[in-house]
Amino acid sequence: MAEVRWHQIKEVAQVAGISIRTLHHYDDIGLLRPKVRNRAGYRLYGKDELLRLQQILIRRELGLSLEHIRLSLDDAHFDHRKALQDLKDRLHARARQTNAMLRAIDGAVRILENGTNGGSSSIMAGIFEGIDSASYDDEVKSRWGDSAEFRVSAKRTKGYSKEMWTRICAEHTAICDELAALMRSKTQPDDLVVLTLVERHRGHIDRWFYPCPRSMHVALADLYDSDSRFVRNIDKHGIGLAAFLSSAIRSAGREEIAGGLP
Repeated sequence: MAEVRWHQIKEVAQVAGISIRTLHHYDDIGLLRPKVRNRAGYRLYGKDELLRLQQILIRRELGLSLEHIRLSLDDAHFDHRKALQDLKDRLHARARQTNAMLRAIDGAVRILENGTNGGSSSIMAGIFEGIDSASYDDEVKSRWGDSAEFRVSAKRTKGYSKEMWTRICAEHTAICDELAALMRSKTQPDDLVVLTLVERHRGHIDRWFYPCPRSMHVALADLYDSDSRFVRNIDKHGIGLAAFLSSAIRSAGREEIAGGLP
């Protein structure tokens, strides 16, 4: 019989590329709860826990919420082999979409290098290959189509030039990258430096899209860590960023109520 190999939490965190705090959080919410502890009371992870952790991290990378993952993995009919094949299929589909978007970017670069206004319709259509913006359009319209915010956003963005969109995207990316760096450094979501970035994030929305008071920002936080499409896009800057940002936004909301923010 093969010897059972157990791993302490520090080793698992290092191998998986996540923080010990994340593993503690997964334990606290019942997502990954080691069944064995050593005599000193430290968590021990075996094969089952490591395989489950792999499922969790891949599904998070695919944009699924922690609660959705927990319910799936705890389903009485969960089939690990079938789940792995499903993940492979999803990742292959994602790879195809990513490759299509890379081709689209190459096409845009060629247009810029040629110094033309774009060229034929087929060439212009190529620069949008792999971009599934329609999946967001229906969501936005169903949630906010009748709202003043939606009308303001539609009016503002309609007039933005290509250069303006480049600027807006670069600004958003910079904010997310800074937040991801703080998250990886184990800075708490309610830390003042994080809350300062959260205010920049809110101001970005308020400036470029629609009026976004902190109450609206807190409402958006519910989407950021529950809707797989938002999770997937935010987590491109770092796995777990959607949850981190949402927690920080809620902290900023509580600080405002307590009178701690201007």
